[in-house]
Amino acid sequence: MQNTEIWFWQPLVTPHMTGLARALVAIGYTVHYVCPELLSDNRRMLGWSNIDLGAVRLHVIEDTQQARLLVSQSSAEAEHICSGFRVNRIFGDVQTELARLGRKHWVIIEQVREMHWYHFLKRPLYRILIQRNQPMLKGILAIGADTADWLQARGANPDSIYPFTYFIESPYSEASFQAGSKHQVLFIGEMIPLKKLDLLIDAMEPLKDELQLIAIGSGPCRDQWQEQARKAGIDSQWPGPVPHEEIGNYLARGSCLVLPSEHDGWGVVVSESMMMGTPAICSHRCG
Repeated sequence: MQNTEIWFWQPLVTPHMTGLARALVAIGYTVHYVCPELLSDNRRMLGWSNIDLGAVRLHVIEDTQQARLLVSQSSAEAEHICSGFRVNRIFGDVQTELARLGRKHWVIIEQVREMHWYHFLKRPLYRILIQRNQPMLKGILAIGADTADWLQARGANPDSIYPFTYFIESPYSEASFQAGSKHQVLFIGEMIPLKKLDLLIDAMEPLKDELQLIAIGSGPCRDQWQEQARKAGIDSQWPGPVPHEEIGNYLARGSCLVLPSEHDGWGVVVSESMMMGTPAICSHRCG
């Protein structure tokens, strides 16, 4: 097989994409992974740690000059996969440089957040971005059930839109249900208003004698939500951030995972839960 180059342009090293990158190396591709930072403070607070990329060639860049240099060093036949139309200035410059060289690229995009009236300003903005980028796109990799239709409504060519997902890995064995006095309901995520853990606590209160809440993560709402659960009389545990590689152990013991988010571009923890054989419940606003 021809040894084709694939370049991932991502905001950081994330398990959402690194499994796919390593798998492509395993079947013979030369894979480059480019990002402005290895791991954000926010993700580190959630228990993420540095990820072993194996034979994937990692490039950590600081500015657009370094990004343009990497584009110029890539093969003319390389496949470039960029994260979004408007993630940051560096990646926008990458797409501009690829267009200047006459090289088409791919864009990955999650379900676009539209909850408040001002979010609908994104519709004309994305129409402009899609119109501007369409001539140089090989395709759009659309993550989320409604994303393809939303992009098409913004003027994207339907023949260039492909359903996509995050190809995550699980090093754990299948979950086995562990009977106990109460069913364990898991919440895993950043404790911010967007995640709506308060809604889950309200829903659990009528069944507090049968359920136990395991709330994993950290954030500004943690103390407030912990106090809410205490006042509701809900048996709860708050382990704080848990290393990502240990999340499977919690999922294996849980009765179900609940992701009540007001918005999630995908909600990878739902996929991780199902991979463990643990049922998952999520709001209709998750990707």
